[in-house]
Amino acid sequence: MEAFISYSRINKEFVQTLASALKKANREVWVDWEDIPQGAEWWKEIEVGIQEANAFLFVITPDSMTSEVCTWELNHAIKHNKRLIPILHQEVKGEIPPQIAAINWIFFRESDDFDHAFTTLLNTLDTDLERTRIHTRILRRAVEWESHQRDKSFLLRGQDLTNAQHWLSRSIEKPPQPTQLQTQYIVQSARAQSKSQNRKLAAAFAAFIIAVALGLVALYEGHQAKQARNHATISQIRALTSLSEARLANHNELGALLASVKAAKQWHTFSWLANDETYQKEILDLKNQVHHTLKESISETRERNRLELHADRVQTVRFRPNTEKGEKNVIVSGGSDDKIIIWNQAGKPIKTIEQHEGSVYDISISPKGDFFASASGDKTVKVWNFKGELLATLDHIAEIQGVSISPDGQMIAIASNERYVGLWHKNNDNWERIDDFKFKHDSAVQAVRFSHDGKIFASASSDRTVKLWQVANSTDLVLKATLIGHDDRVYAVSFSPDNQTLASASADNTIRLWKLNHIPMDGGNWGKSTVIQAHTNWVFDVQYNPNGNMLASASASGTVKLWSRDGTLLKVFNNPSVRMTAVSFNSNGKWLASAGGDNTIRLYDLEAGTSMKIIEGHQSGLKDVDVSFSNASQQTIASTGTDGTVRLWDSQTYQLLRTLKTTVSARDVDYVPNSDLLGVATYDNTVQFWPVHNSSDKPIYTISQEQTQGKVRSIAFNSKNSLFATTQSNLIQLWTLKIEGKTQLQAKKLGKPLDGHKKSVNALSFSPNGKYLASGSADHTAIIWYFDKTNTFVTHAVLEGKKGHDSWINNLSFSPDSQYLATASSDHTIKLWDVKEGKWLATTPKAEQHQDWVWDVSFASQLPTPEHNHYSFVSGSADNTIKLWRYVSEGNKIELLRTLKGHEGWVRSVGFSNAGHEIISASADKTVRFWEWQHFKEKAKSDDQTQLLDKGCQLLKNYLENNNKLEETDRQVCRQ
Repeated sequence: MEAFISYSRINKEFVQTLASALKKANREVWVDWEDIPQGAEWWKEIEVGIQEANAFLFVITPDSMTSEVCTWELNHAIKHNKRLIPILHQEVKGEIPPQIAAINWIFFRESDDFDHAFTTLLNTLDTDLERTRIHTRILRRAVEWESHQRDKSFLLRGQDLTNAQHWLSRSIEKPPQPTQLQTQYIVQSARAQSKSQNRKLAAAFAAFIIAVALGLVALYEGHQAKQARNHATISQIRALTSLSEARLANHNELGALLASVKAAKQWHTFSWLANDETYQKEILDLKNQVHHTLKESISETRERNRLELHADRVQTVRFRPNTEKGEKNVIVSGGSDDKIIIWNQAGKPIKTIEQHEGSVYDISISPKGDFFASASGDKTVKVWNFKGELLATLDHIAEIQGVSISPDGQMIAIASNERYVGLWHKNNDNWERIDDFKFKHDSAVQAVRFSHDGKIFASASSDRTVKLWQVANSTDLVLKATLIGHDDRVYAVSFSPDNQTLASASADNTIRLWKLNHIPMDGGNWGKSTVIQAHTNWVFDVQYNPNGNMLASASASGTVKLWSRDGTLLKVFNNPSVRMTAVSFNSNGKWLASAGGDNTIRLYDLEAGTSMKIIEGHQSGLKDVDVSFSNASQQTIASTGTDGTVRLWDSQTYQLLRTLKTTVSARDVDYVPNSDLLGVATYDNTVQFWPVHNSSDKPIYTISQEQTQGKVRSIAFNSKNSLFATTQSNLIQLWTLKIEGKTQLQAKKLGKPLDGHKKSVNALSFSPNGKYLASGSADHTAIIWYFDKTNTFVTHAVLEGKKGHDSWINNLSFSPDSQYLATASSDHTIKLWDVKEGKWLATTPKAEQHQDWVWDVSFASQLPTPEHNHYSFVSGSADNTIKLWRYVSEGNKIELLRTLKGHEGWVRSVGFSNAGHEIISASADKTVRFWEWQHFKEKAKSDDQTQLLDKGCQLLKNYLENNNKLEETDRQVCRQ
């Protein structure tokens, strides 16, 4: 319904004229023509009429100002934040409700031109009509939810919820604002949906909703108009920072960067409020929040542009090779909308080609970049120049899934839905078919690709095989090999630039790497390959980068992944709920384009964001990771999970060295100093000792349950002597370890257990100087123990009190000089303590701390220097993030350097490599990740917010200028 008209019945004649004019203009209105209220049922109808209308027209006359019914109606409209349109029919003396007085009136007095006023009314009704309709629609749903005692079955889901969230985010900028009921309705809908989705996203979005709500409360319920506006602006900025965090958590990188830039722009506009004592602290806190969010979104955003002109799924995308004369980084895409679009590097469409009569499944560009070919469901391959001019049409008998142009540009191979591999040869300006329909698979051919030397080409098929073909002469093909091993359709193939390896992508979720110089090429079958367990759903495409040291894959799982040549996972680009169909590198390999089922092409800067390597292999979540140099001077990483194994990895190659089958899962691992041994604390409360480089399939020594006498949650070795410690429920047992040769061990208890904690001990750590032992407990305390003069461990200090933790202490770490102790807690904080004095020094800042339990903390081995006068440490949390901190002893300040995101599960363990170049993390997402720490330290130096804002706008430039889906207010954000 377009509008509800509220009026005094005395002015019925004018309202009839107005309603009749609106009806003739095809505008549906709700008008009550009765003179006397009819009781509760009548008023219920009035309420519904107001709620169902997009706008509330209030006819201002002296009689309506004194009408009890009009007052009821107006208050109900205000309660539901309906769009108010005041119509002045007769002049009024005296006070007018402020909600009406503050809005521009439309003058319908007898002395005014009715037609002119009516045109103004229609234009007003049409302004922001869609936004108003959404407000009405969500209000209707929210009232229905409320009337059914907030039954969960009435909540928003899927696209309805997404649209409502988008509307709510815009409501801080434009009316009509949401009501409290609408806000609660959307919040509860988001929470219900998030139970099966990303917890962190839910928390961030909830924070955003709260900030919006605070802004609206300040706007409408503040003491004074100016104060209300200031509070509303502050809340809007907070809302934008929360929205940025929510978008980043949901992998919407450009959206996150845009929201953080908007927040920074608004903060700069209102930063003068810092001079007002009323707002000083709030504005400075807000500055830190805006700065942190902007810095994080810049550092984490690898996405640089989105090309969104296709009207259906984008099936293929390819970069044109850069040439001396041609434009650089030109992109060609094809989609299920039958279109081919040529784009420049800034994301601006150069040419749209609409001559195919079926989906465009594949595109191949000649190595010289002078022409390209498109494969289509209309049973043709078409050849084009880059002006979009058709050069040739190659007809076939069935849909064509793939196409490839030979390196010399003289041949075109096709993949046919009717099992055939087709080949055309260029004779002068004509293309002649030479395959004679003789060469085929047992099922549909999905892709073809020429090798870079042009000697062979590969075809991938739904028959689960890859075939290698040689062009014997200009008129014949020879089958050289059939590659077997995939368990489902093979969708794509790609040759490495040196022609040594062929990669294939399959619906069995894997990528296989085939060493071409190992294949006999005698026409027979070949099954030896390296298997990469790449994705959790079909892999549609795989492509090598130009120098051959990386390859990218696109999957129906909504991910694009970047791999090293040997199959080590390097980066993951997440696009939830989007089937990713294709990938392509530009000529220098610094940019990656991806195509998806959401009709979008995304462009990524591969040099941006977090630089890391990912190793996978565990079958369940990880609990711990430890790093050590063995006696053989080879640095190894030990990781343990709940899959009953400990895995040892080479820190240089990231390859698996061996798997220790511990029978039951391990809780904790720690290398034995000055040996080739690893100590493993297990869930059956035993301690096992394994040789690192010996191939033994059993531990060489085990401390039994009868000896440990309690829950062994942690194990720690003293680097200065033969001591080690284990937890024994709420006690700590000290041991001496005697090692004779490589396999003879003996562990002996040293004295009675240390008794000081009231609840279970969760973590143990010896200080680097060997003088102290620290323990952290579920009783919220940490205890520092030391050797007294009688060579007995005694309590040195209990770390608790007002500055202590409010929940379990999960782990702890000494600084490299043994001066400080860091404790990680379930209260979301990390605290630093002076070891010698046993006193609290600092706590991680509340605005920057983790949003869930902190599982682990670890100091870097580097000591402060005159140039870098601080200690660095890293933490891992149940909020799936890693945070890099520095502690400056002068002033006792803990400062956040970076928040590292990428894990899809709790980060249970963190540490530094002994060389100090990498942060290592182990997560419940079954991965161990290596993060280049120096990269983060350099980025941490850029702290100027103006420079950050300039950089954010620079990164957004092409997106803001060329994306056709953005609203104009967003497009102008960096020009203000």
